[in-house]
Amino acid sequence: MKRKIKGTPARKSSRYPVGSEKIAGVEIPDTVWQFAQKSALFPHLETALHFVNKCFPTVNNIKLAYEFDWEVEDENWIAINIQVSGKADQVLEQYLFFNRQMTQQIPPEKSNKILLGIGGLGNA
Repeated sequence: MKRKIKGTPARKSSRYPVGSEKIAGVEIPDTVWQFAQKSALFPHLETALHFVNKCFPTVNNIKLAYEFDWEVEDENWIAINIQVSGKADQVLEQYLFFNRQMTQQIPPEKSNKILLGIGGLGNA
């Protein structure tokens, strides 16, 4: 599967070349890839996915999606949607740990473009 963005040539030395289908082992849809490329999010997205696996030991499904606000111009982000099992208070602690890691490791102007969605609670 080839991915092309007008006016953006692939760089052979890039760690995330055009045509990458996964990042940190997670499938990356075309719209997510294009937004990550345009916003220089690849290394930060990879870091965020690392933290998902580190902070949520019961994660069993990770999907990436490009999302935007219909009402606010230029308000868009990559959603990391995960399914986890466990009790709500336990997952809340994991979520708070994830947020601390994100704020310590990723600049705010980049972390604001990567958001986490959690589903599947109560399936412990």
